[in-house]
Amino acid sequence: MHFSCKITHAILAHLESEKVDLSAFFSETDIPWELLRDSSYWMRAPDMEAFLERLSLRTATIVNAGHSTPKNRVWGVLDSVLRMMPQPQEIFHQPEKFLGYFISPEPQIVHLVRGSAGLSFDIPLPAEQYPLVTAYLKAAFESLPLYVGQSAAHCEWTDIHLKIDWPTAQQSILTDET
Repeated sequence: MHFSCKITHAILAHLESEKVDLSAFFSETDIPWELLRDSSYWMRAPDMEAFLERLSLRTATIVNAGHSTPKNRVWGVLDSVLRMMPQPQEIFHQPEKFLGYFISPEPQIVHLVRGSAGLSFDIPLPAEQYPLVTAYLKAAFESLPLYVGQSAAHCEWTDIHLKIDWPTAQQSILTDET
């Protein structure tokens, strides 16, 4: 499994916006700076988690980086797509496709439950296996409504279960039509 460097790019951009000096760290790392900042590059999952561990960041800093994603515009074309959507929640119409922007191969999800106020599903990525990466992704998913000026969502990721609750129940393509 691989994780997108959209994650490292977002975290590094957040740290820079907070005026954190990373020069000492990068003089000691074997990972090229350009790749960590390249949102089209993919890292092996254990390498990504190890990189974040070496940064010795508090989980709160990683969560802040995830919440700052819309403001920092670090996802490239994906940022533009999210800003054009009438409801950013609609990106989860096919959750595996959206997760495929960050996780490769595109993860298979099961037990998908949709509602007007959110959705939940199981993903074969235990949060405890990659706690720093999943902390960022969870926070980034919470920030999706911010792209169109709405309040943040609430996301829980426990073991393999991911649940996202939107700020208010909204009519969207996520509602079940039977």
